[in-house]
Amino acid sequence: MYGKQDDDDPLIAHFERKEPNNPQQQVTYCIKVKNKPEYRLKVDAINLNLYATGVGILSFSC
Repeated sequence: MYGKQDDDDPLIAHFERKEPNNPQQQVTYCIKVKNKPEYRLKVDAINLNLYATGVGILSFSC
């Protein structure tokens, strides 16, 4: 993950990982549900925001 902290707002730390567009290195998020078809989502980016309050938000851009 690549970190970038905004100096103007010390209450948040932002980390971002961009996934490659190369089909051979493609990252997927698989969701399996009993008696249902499998869902495969292509991951474009993963972001993590950490706040001074102790809360963190992890997000997947698919």
